[in-house]
Amino acid sequence: MHFADALTEATKRKSPVCVGLDPHPDKMPEGVSKDAAGVTAFCQGIINATADIACCYKLQMAYFELLGWEGMRAFWEVASYAKKEKGALVIADGKRNDIGSTCEAYADAYLNELSPVDALTVSP
Repeated sequence: MHFADALTEATKRKSPVCVGLDPHPDKMPEGVSKDAAGVTAFCQGIINATADIACCYKLQMAYFELLGWEGMRAFWEVASYAKKEKGALVIADGKRNDIGSTCEAYADAYLNELSPVDALTVSP
């Protein structure tokens, strides 16, 4: 199904609410670990609290990428949780921008059949 059609259907089922998950290390609540495990648990908690109304989740990749490979693992875990456990659409907010071949590589990396990502933000 085309993403626009999936989004339209999801908004009809739940609401037009898209929850942004931007786990900025300096803005995490007190007591939440700023490592990948803490970010994963925090984001999954937000998903649990909003799953009944949110049609999609937009994960800000920069804050996950700040945590290195463990942050990228956390990104995939959170995206998979939102999609597979809660049935929500997932948008990777990466604002990727480059020449055709690397744009194609980004699409192949994030929008393949094994990925929990439904859409990827880009910058023209």
